[in-house]
Amino acid sequence: MKNILILAGDGIGPEVMREACRIIDWFGAHRGLEVNLEHDLVGGAAYDVHQCAISDAAMEKALAADIVMLGAVGGAKWDNVDYAARPEAGLRIIMYYYCYTYTLLKILPGIVGGNVDTSISSLLQRF
Repeated sequence: MKNILILAGDGIGPEVMREACRIIDWFGAHRGLEVNLEHDLVGGAAYDVHQCAISDAAMEKALAADIVMLGAVGGAKWDNVDYAARPEAGLRIIMYYYCYTYTLLKILPGIVGGNVDTSISSLLQRF
């Protein structure tokens, strides 16, 4: 079983991640996909609660997860926040130092045993 951490972000991120979770749920119900979904905050959503772009607890979850799905972060609401704590800092921390990000199109076929076309394979993003 794969452990997937959903960091939905803020702005449109939570809406997009809700739909991505619906797709994962569908694969679970119709294709036997077994995953453990966990959610936490990143970006502006994390700043509003923790006054930082990603909490230590969320970062620990990201490090332990098999897959991290990351939504959009940032917006005018946080323009006056210190640069080190701005929502975009959460992206930098995750991408540059600790985790890989993948596109859903690459991950799900691999989990359920399907074949992945080479053009879709090129969508894999490793940071």
